[in-house]
Amino acid sequence: MKKVTMKDIAIRADVSLATVSYVLNNNEKEKINDETKEKIFKIAKELNYVPNLNARSLVNKKSGLIGVIVVRDYKTEGPWKKNFYSSYINTLERLLNKQGYHLLITNVPSDKPNLNIILQRELEAVFVIDVDEKFFYKISNNFTVPIIILDSIIEDNLFYKILPNFQYTINKALEDINDKEAYLITEKFNSTKVMDSIINTFNKKKHNLYIMESKEGIKNFLKTRKDNKGIVISEYVALLAERYVDYKNLTVISTCGDSYFLPEDINLLEFNILNKAEKSVELMKELLEQKYRGNRYLILQAE
Repeated sequence: MKKVTMKDIAIRADVSLATVSYVLNNNEKEKINDETKEKIFKIAKELNYVPNLNARSLVNKKSGLIGVIVVRDYKTEGPWKKNFYSSYINTLERLLNKQGYHLLITNVPSDKPNLNIILQRELEAVFVIDVDEKFFYKISNNFTVPIIILDSIIEDNLFYKILPNFQYTINKALEDINDKEAYLITEKFNSTKVMDSIINTFNKKKHNLYIMESKEGIKNFLKTRKDNKGIVISEYVALLAERYVDYKNLTVISTCGDSYFLPEDINLLEFNILNKAEKSVELMKELLEQKYRGNRYLILQAE
């Protein structure tokens, strides 16, 4: 079936193409009488006209669309990773909707990036989540709008980043635990430098470090550590860990905003998802208005 265009509506309404464009794109600078407007809207509805978002953005100068790109490693990603960013994205969407924006969310495989769908839209800003530096430039080179990077370390002053302070949080947990043989279990991030920052905190005792790969792997790792205390990054990983050790020996660093799944009396250090989303929206708006003059890194602290 042929796609209905503004030209089809103009012919049917016996008006100029420009008049149809002004009406459908809500261009208030041009005065069109109410009768003509109603006629155009009625014909557009009858013909099942679907607006071109790119064309509309050129008229209004704003599309109202914000892109969110989540980089996924489907080859190694376990089921515990599926909801890792759900609460953040849902909170971000709710906050942006209040500001009149809409999210366009796409999951991009880390081995075969395909941005076709998101590139077909005229975006005002883009959030890129958990991306390695090498892969990041394959994404960023496609956009001229502000790009905000989350949970990734990209050493490039052209871009703005929001990053949890994992090193400080791990060291704080270690001080509270006071166990020389304390262990660390961490979710695997795509960002190599984020992983390095976590691993380096446990540099002198790497034998007590486990990077999450499988249910069997965490089970075997914890088999000989039931009497020790440990730190777990991600509440979803912690849900697996507490199957094999007493949860009272765990300190969980909550990164997903879903700590309500955990026992109420578990030791918890939490990165506030609402705060993260609010910082994201605030930074985005200031960049769009060209008002932001702060640090290129916004560092989040767990509480």
